[in-house]
Amino acid sequence: MKCANCGAEIKVGCVYCSVCGHEAQIVPDYNVLEDDWLKSMMDTENNKATQPKNNAGQKVRSSKQKKKKKNYTPLIAGIAVCCVLLGLTVFLVVREQRRNSFDYQYAQGMIAKQKKDYTKSISFLQRALELEEENTEVMMELARLYDLREDDDAKERMLERVIKIEPEHEEAYEMLLALYDSQKKYAKIMECYEELKDTDLEELFEDYLVAPPEFSEEEGYYNEEMEIRLSAQPDCTIYYALNGVDPVASGRVYDEAIPLKEGEVEIRAVAKDERGIYSEVAVAKYEIEFKAPDVPYVSPSSGTYTDAQRITITIPDNCSVYYTWDGTTPDATSAKYSSPLEMPAGNNILSVIAYDNHGLSSRVIRYNYIYQPEVEE
Repeated sequence: MKCANCGAEIKVGCVYCSVCGHEAQIVPDYNVLEDDWLKSMMDTENNKATQPKNNAGQKVRSSKQKKKKKNYTPLIAGIAVCCVLLGLTVFLVVREQRRNSFDYQYAQGMIAKQKKDYTKSISFLQRALELEEENTEVMMELARLYDLREDDDAKERMLERVIKIEPEHEEAYEMLLALYDSQKKYAKIMECYEELKDTDLEELFEDYLVAPPEFSEEEGYYNEEMEIRLSAQPDCTIYYALNGVDPVASGRVYDEAIPLKEGEVEIRAVAKDERGIYSEVAVAKYEIEFKAPDVPYVSPSSGTYTDAQRITITIPDNCSVYYTWDGTTPDATSAKYSSPLEMPAGNNILSVIAYDNHGLSSRVIRYNYIYQPEVEE
């Protein structure tokens, strides 16, 4: 018997190994591995003994021995797994590319809109707009969705973005004007009108325009005092200002005729309707320069007379006439003509002048009368 620890022979009757002192255990004298190897060798020899021989006495291998069948199952399985993985990778890449395409995002957005899932639709269309930043069709769809969501601020920003890219986008302006009207932002409506004046889109503002006031007298040059009256369409208030003052910011309410005296004056007027929409500012310039009165007409004319004459003076309209007989120039302090004058005897000069109600005077006109009465014998 051998020691299980060191393999030394243990004498019969000993319970401990005399070499290592380990407790004796029953260990078989043979090795299992050696038995297996021996059995394998015996089987090999048996196969050789039974293997057939040819005519020359050489051993012949069986067909199974000649060609041992190979097992390809693991290889095929590996290839299949690789193909599946490759296909899955391609599928994921294609799907990701598709999801990041404009067409996919836009289509999904429109599908969500049809299903009335506006939040999801907005999300898809916003992503589509990120892919094509100047696509006004997507912007208009978003503006309509914001309208459905009653998000006026987002709607306004999107419409303004459309107009910035396409300055004459009719539908965008229609939606924007309706929005401003609902919010009573009439000043912004007029800002849009100023931008589109004299374009094909000017007609969009027909319902928002107020006709400017009209003046009773055409602007121009006048030589007399006058009054200017203003008129506007019904339910409008008129504001006016003089000489360059803005009637919207600092105008006064028109309630009676505007008197004009001598000099130059500019009248600016604007009409405001019940909605608070202002018209364009109407402007008219007037220059008042009073004309000197005509020279009075005196009868009879200068000359020599032997018979007594009564001198009459025709007074110009809106004037007073003054005269002197001593050759001096008359003025408003001189004698005032009111009735025919008696021609005095001798050689006299009648000087006549007219003053109008503005204090302007005519030219002085002089008449020389020589009155020599006949002496009775």
